[in-house]
Amino acid sequence: MPSSTCLEDWYPKEVENEDLSDIQGRFQLSLPAATVLANRSLLKKNADCFNASLASLSDPFRFPDMQKTVERIFESIQKNEKIIVHGDYDTDGVTSSTLLNWVIKSYGADSSVFISNRLHDGYGPTPTTMQNQIEAGASLVISTDCGITSFEAADYAHENGLDFIITDHHNPADQLPKAYAIINPRITTELIDLYSLAGVGVSFKLCHALLKFGSKIGKKATIDLRNGLDLVALGTIADSCPLIGENRALVKNGLKLLNVNPRPGVRALYEATTLDTHITAADISRKISPKINAAGRVGDPMVSAKLLASNSIHESRQLVGQLKNFNRIRRNAEKSAYMEALQIAKEQAKSSPPLLLVVGPDWHPGVIGLISTKLTKHFGLPSVVLSKDKNPDELLGSGRSCDGINLLEGLKHCSDLLNNFGGHPMAAGLSLAVNNLEAFREKIIELLESDVLDKVEKKRKHQYYDGEFSFQDLNEQFIGDLERMEPFGNGNDAPVFLFKNVQIRDTHHPISAVLSGFVMDKFGTKIAFTYYTPFDYSEFEPGKLYSIIATPYRNFENKTCRLLLHEVFVSQ
Repeated sequence: MPSSTCLEDWYPKEVENEDLSDIQGRFQLSLPAATVLANRSLLKKNADCFNASLASLSDPFRFPDMQKTVERIFESIQKNEKIIVHGDYDTDGVTSSTLLNWVIKSYGADSSVFISNRLHDGYGPTPTTMQNQIEAGASLVISTDCGITSFEAADYAHENGLDFIITDHHNPADQLPKAYAIINPRITTELIDLYSLAGVGVSFKLCHALLKFGSKIGKKATIDLRNGLDLVALGTIADSCPLIGENRALVKNGLKLLNVNPRPGVRALYEATTLDTHITAADISRKISPKINAAGRVGDPMVSAKLLASNSIHESRQLVGQLKNFNRIRRNAEKSAYMEALQIAKEQAKSSPPLLLVVGPDWHPGVIGLISTKLTKHFGLPSVVLSKDKNPDELLGSGRSCDGINLLEGLKHCSDLLNNFGGHPMAAGLSLAVNNLEAFREKIIELLESDVLDKVEKKRKHQYYDGEFSFQDLNEQFIGDLERMEPFGNGNDAPVFLFKNVQIRDTHHPISAVLSGFVMDKFGTKIAFTYYTPFDYSEFEPGKLYSIIATPYRNFENKTCRLLLHEVFVSQ
């Protein structure tokens, strides 16, 4: 059989007929599109549902420390002080720092970007990185996509006369660092509508405030902030932030820029990934951001920062060549470490633990997060993966959760055993002394077995699709509706439909592990498909009928639909 599951494991999402008719009528949608919208609980079903206008963005001065922050930055520019924009080493952090540095430089700032090196600097601002900035002559450090739990760095900066402004989107601890100012929507419930912003979204808010304040004091901007929306789209999509609220407007407009006028660094990435048609959010998450992230995982993250800031296609192609090499190193390191981690996890899973805690001897720090993600997906359990750091007495780790378990909350309960931690409820990083390992293991498992944290749901019994439709439903109106509903991603999932009794024809493998061909219904209507599953396509017998679970997406070359197949079943 082409699939290891069965169609009975897939359930249609329940939609009330009255709700469906109301949505279809109010928004003038095709039936499939109305069904999808009815199933998207995070999208507000109101007049602004499809609004992606930048005019809908809220005032950046809603942030409590925003006025204080922009005044300090302009003071620094006026006094010709050195400013360091200190970013995290993932795509969100690199785009955040690139965007902010571009804006403040446009006002004549003596500024530069510094991206933490995972191997040499660790995560986020530290006392050591702050000391380095002071020695380099900096008077102001602005963090992007990091810093909200950098207590020691903030204390060091304060004690040594360095002003430290934090911009971040991660969850704060019970207390806040003693920074000059903090720009983070999550420190106040007044900004709950902005909790979904990525680090680059927060950076955009600061940039917007700088332009507004600059105009007010007679310093007119020499740039158009809209030309930085490509960076906002890259970082927001790469960080899997919900594409709802203001993120929807930022990303939709950013994607337009990425397609119409990509910057040299992005164009070079397109060339390296053979992307020459319309770029979607899925292309960014699957093909673009892994290459940007590779530098931060196993190489020099400043390569990614230089790439996104470059104005030269020649330089950009050279930098992308370095990223491709980093990506090869990352894949090899990940493969060998994952095979070791998988064997350890299999042994632990035999005793049905609430969490997998896997410790390796010398796994590359840049891949342990990827390993944790794979283990959680494979076993359906939260996992924490740890490995020796450059300090032999310390373990560096990364954790991933599932089924609504707040892993970050669990780490907070274990803070007395940790050297450092931070992140999101579903994905977090940590470090601890080797001597605290067993105590940490006992405490985190005890927490998961108690009522303190949400209980783990061992296995997801069913998967869901939006509805059953025919190829005739994927008409011109539906294709137009798809465009209105984009971009798809976290919080606005792409449609998933069931199509029954179709044939699979003319299959071939354009590249390894990718199957292409056509599906044909009883009326002879053919739709091209892609199937990311490594199996022998000869299993599809000519003339045999199949049921497929698939996502329709727009073919931008001829304004038709293509299908991305998720599951294939022999029709009964």
